[in-house]
Amino acid sequence: MSIIKQILKIIGIIVATLILLFILLTIWVYFHDQKTGVQPFSPLASSTFELMLADPHVLYASSFWSGMCFSSVTKEEGGCSSETYLYDTGKYVFTSHWEGLGNKRVDQPRTEKELGKEVVDRIIENIRDSKIMSKECPNNMTMDAGWDYQLQFDGQKKRFINRPAECQPTLDAIDKIIIEAAKTVAQTN
Repeated sequence: MSIIKQILKIIGIIVATLILLFILLTIWVYFHDQKTGVQPFSPLASSTFELMLADPHVLYASSFWSGMCFSSVTKEEGGCSSETYLYDTGKYVFTSHWEGLGNKRVDQPRTEKELGKEVVDRIIENIRDSKIMSKECPNNMTMDAGWDYQLQFDGQKKRFINRPAECQPTLDAIDKIIIEAAKTVAQTN
């Protein structure tokens, strides 16, 4: 019996040591990130995104962030994020940036274009046909990346977070319409 007690005592010491190391590592990472200014990317924490979502004329908005992006400018890994807005008037706004250690940040130029009423009508048709505003769209768990979408249509507002499987095809179709229209506008200018 004393051998079993000794083994259990050793296992308890090992487990306690591992827990202590985990706590110390967590504290070190927290204070290190505070010191270097590195913050986790989260579209939910973006005050700009939240402010834009409050605009009643935003028909569609999406925010994407990832903790694993390579910057061709700095030749480093880091985090990146982008935000897309389409207004009921056809105005399109796109912003994106990359952030790395040591407060390095690379902002891409903000894009603003007029996509027109035809694009807005196609997206409204897509929203209506898909019945996305009345669907249940549970969030999916995604590691090292996140998505946040919002639709405002017919007086309703609906928000989706982390690529909701049942609604993702509709959201992807809307993104495709916007991207194709933005490319067409760029080619004609």
